[in-house]
Amino acid sequence: MKTAVFAMIPALLAPVAYAADTQLPPDASAPAEKVTLDRVTISAVRGERDVATIPHMVTVIERETLQATLGASGDLTSALSRLLPSFAPSRQKMTGSSESFRGRSPLILVDGIPQTNPLRDGSRDGFTIDPSLIERIEVVHGANASMGLGATGGIINFITRSAADGDNEIRLNTALTSSNDFDGDGFEYRLGGSLQRKQGAYDVLASAQYQNSGLYYDANGDKIAVNETHGDLMDSESLDLLLKLGMDLSATRRVELMLNRYDLENSGDYRNVPGDRDQGIAATTEKGKQVGDPNRNKATAAALSYSDRDLAGGNFSGKFYYLDRTSLYGATQTKTFQDPAYGSQYDGSGALTQSIYDQSQIEVQRSGVRLSWNRDDFLLNELDWVLGFDWVRDESKQTLAMTGRTWVPEMKFDNYAPFAQLDYALTDRLQLTSGARYETAKLQVDDFTTLYNYGSRDVAGGDDEFSELLTNLGFTYRISDGLNAYISYSEGFNMPDVGLVLRGINTDGQDVDDLVRIKPIITDNYETGFNYQGEALSLKASYFRSTSAFGSRLADTNGDGSYEVIREKTRTHGYELQTAYMFSYDLEIGGYYSKLFGRVDSDKNGSLDSDLGAANISPDKLSAYARYELNGRTSARLASTYYFDRSFHGQANANAESFDGYALVDMSVSYRGNNSTTSLSLGNLLNRDYFDYYAQTSDLGNTARYYKGRGRSLMLAYEHSF
Repeated sequence: MKTAVFAMIPALLAPVAYAADTQLPPDASAPAEKVTLDRVTISAVRGERDVATIPHMVTVIERETLQATLGASGDLTSALSRLLPSFAPSRQKMTGSSESFRGRSPLILVDGIPQTNPLRDGSRDGFTIDPSLIERIEVVHGANASMGLGATGGIINFITRSAADGDNEIRLNTALTSSNDFDGDGFEYRLGGSLQRKQGAYDVLASAQYQNSGLYYDANGDKIAVNETHGDLMDSESLDLLLKLGMDLSATRRVELMLNRYDLENSGDYRNVPGDRDQGIAATTEKGKQVGDPNRNKATAAALSYSDRDLAGGNFSGKFYYLDRTSLYGATQTKTFQDPAYGSQYDGSGALTQSIYDQSQIEVQRSGVRLSWNRDDFLLNELDWVLGFDWVRDESKQTLAMTGRTWVPEMKFDNYAPFAQLDYALTDRLQLTSGARYETAKLQVDDFTTLYNYGSRDVAGGDDEFSELLTNLGFTYRISDGLNAYISYSEGFNMPDVGLVLRGINTDGQDVDDLVRIKPIITDNYETGFNYQGEALSLKASYFRSTSAFGSRLADTNGDGSYEVIREKTRTHGYELQTAYMFSYDLEIGGYYSKLFGRVDSDKNGSLDSDLGAANISPDKLSAYARYELNGRTSARLASTYYFDRSFHGQANANAESFDGYALVDMSVSYRGNNSTTSLSLGNLLNRDYFDYYAQTSDLGNTARYYKGRGRSLMLAYEHSF
């Protein structure tokens, strides 16, 4: 561990805009005596808010930061793990399973549209849009009642590019990525183009992005194992088609249509070769056709937005959206899929003698409306209001694609939520933030029969309705110019994985109306901290605590990766520290540290007796970065993230292993021409050999998922605008 920590001193993390993003002056080559960090506002909490007045930890990741980190890390969730404290390590696969935020589930948004599926979590929320289309990411750490369903761990809002700023350009981009040894089957290439134009009141943005990924290699030059069941980012193709059409109806009113189609699919041309945990031998990959259709994730989104910046003296925003997502998973011979009616055979003792293959598919259709109106100095001076209403209808089911069986019946979920949020300056230094959101939800499930493996149980459907008033209260105190302290309380609301509960019923006489395990998860969240933003220094720190009397956690009860939803009392708490210092426009350093604790009442006696497992909580992290600009043309970044050791105690972790931490160092260099940018990125610069967090701590009975992490990779990218 000491060696890894000392390696952090010269190796510092990819640049995160810790509430501010550096902007070059008109003459970037001129020396700067002073640097002033701009104030930043975000919209992820409904209505434009200055981050200094929000009683939560907030992180804003600008495009330049994100693209540099993506070039080294390779995928969006890996980039988030490097850039965000308390965000779990990425699995580098086509799944976000076990990738938690502050020990709970984050709400993933794209332009304010929820991507998270509350009914049957397929763990692919981060794979619905090409990362190159993201202009910035707004992150609110911890639960926030204003967003309602799903935001128990925090809010991560991906803001995509727009033509509304008036720039006219055609942009072409290409990139080539290779493993350290330039292996022929390890290359990845991408090609894309976009048209952005504004003429008069009309604007358009059209984009097409294609990526073809080869195999990944570890630090020893060995092939990393492909995940045949949950899907993989290597050995895959992706295509994203985006269209935005906008029209300014007047100086204050605007309407915009967005259409996006994102397809990510494996080729299915490689097979997994299991490893050996006892011998420390990692699983690997060999050439061979997979059974069934390859893993794929197809997401179609449409949204119609209307805004009026002068409606009844305030700012109105309305959005209607529709999402259609299909997630196909790889074919397996798991015991769960066996049924003699479809070819499985058993001997006289009931032992399985002939297995069949099948593969699951999750289908989700979601439509919704999000309305908000905010006005400053409404009713009273210094009293700012945000009023709104959200509605969502979600229809989800899970089938077995090869045999046409139903694994999870169709679930229909309707959620209505009016809300109000206010900010009031009690004095010139003390500000009150408060709000309420009234959640009303209805879940409808028809009668169904479970799979043969669960006893072919007949389950009576039903309608389950519930409502909950969620509140938040916070105070921000301005100690001096740039220095603010805050304290807050907020309630979070989420659904457990209802589909996972329903499909696992193995006793007779069950009724959807009586299943306590599908009741909503309510979390109580407390946070206190401070943020400072001076001429050159940005510093933020927070302590947080989140409890749930009837929480939810995933448990690998059999040690084979077959997770179950366990409902019991849970608590997470920890602290985060973020800092950045700009010596000049040319040089900036910074980083973060996070420490996280999690406990659970595994025997349901009221006492928190066990640690939360790795599927629910991140290891502690230390991260740092340095960024250097040369003459406004060339920039270089050196970055490192260290994941600390973690062990898991208590009876809830009978199948758990401890985690041996590791440090990852990345570097990127870019040159900006008049109309072009050329960049070189090196991920895992020191070629560190390691088993990832998931491989070390979870799914211990499955040696096919004993994965190594990716070794050194090199990416050369070029972008030209004209």
